[in-house]
This record gives sequence, structure tokens and C-alpha cells, in this order.
Amino acid sequence: MNSGLYTIKNIQTGMSYIGRTANWNKRRMQHIADLRANRHDNKRLQHSWNKRGAGAFVFSLAWPEREEKLVELEGFVLDFLFDKGRLYNMHKNSRGGLLGMVMPEEAKLKLAKSRANSIAVKAHIAWLSSPENQKAATITAAAPEARAKAVATRNAHGYKAFSDTTRQNQKDAARIRVFSALDWAVG
Repeated sequence: MNSGLYTIKNIQTGMSYIGRTANWNKRRMQHIADLRANRHDNKRLQHSWNKRGAGAFVFSLAWPEREEKLVELEGFVLDFLFDKGRLYNMHKNSRGGLLGMVMPEEAKLKLAKSRANSIAVKAHIAWLSSPENQKAATITAAAPEARAKAVATRNAHGYKAFSDTTRQNQKDAARIRVFSALDWAVG
């Protein structure tokens, strides 16, 4: 299996970067290329690489997993480890999402300005200004087929409603499995 959670561990400091990937070999090579070219998105990791050198880092696929489970698994691990001070990760989720991160006001203003100047946004707003189009969009979104498809998709992926106790037991069991695989994370 070539997908899963991976770590980039600084063996001199014990700090790690955690990420998820569908193709570990390709992702590892991309990280190495970015770090060597001094253009990695994670400035803390880049700084440490520049200071300590390539020999201080070990790249490993720590937890092989199917692609459809990666977002949840990564979120779980990062949420648990984020406040322990041993990660290069800048927030609790990777580029796939920014849950738990508060967007700075300056970034909000830039985003609003970008949207205001977007041709696609203007076209969408113009399309929605028609009452007929609003009704069509509402009907499409609320159609029984759309709801049925959403329920079928959740069921196909093993989604089940849980009691609080059952869910907590599952989280505890998952934590034990994950941290036994990510041995550097405990201790």
C-alpha cells in the first residue's frame, strides 16, 4: 500500500511533520525537492532543514491506510498531538482543510477582494438573481434523489450513527492502534 500517514522526523530534535498522501513515493520526492530548493510551504520545517541538513531527517510512511480513511485519521492524530509542541505542522489539518485555524483579518479582506473581482463569482451571482434559477437550485439541492444519494454514500463508506459511549470506545481503541504505530508520538 502506497497511501497513508507519513512523518518527516528530525532525529536530532525529535520534531516531526505529519501528513497524508495517496502516493507516498511521489509525495516524499516532492517534499525533498521543495526542501532542497528552499521553497517548502512549511517555513518551520524549511528552517530546520536549512539549519541541520538533509542527514538530520528521516522520511517514513508511518501508517499505511486506504485513501478514503486518511482525512479522518490525519485529523485525529494532529488534533491529539498538535498542542504537545513536537510538530512542525502549523495547524491541525493539512492543506486539505484548515479546521481549528482562525483566518487573520488581512487574509479575509484579501479573499473578499478576490471574490469581488472574480468573473466566475459575478456570473454565479447574476445567474442566482433570477427567481427561476433560485428555485431550480433549491429544488436540485433538496431533491429526494440528492438526499438519498448522500445517505447511500455515507452507508457505503461505513457511516453509522453512534452513541457517545460507543464513539468514545472507538476513539480510544483507534488512539492505541495509531500511537503504537507512531511510536515517536508517545513518550
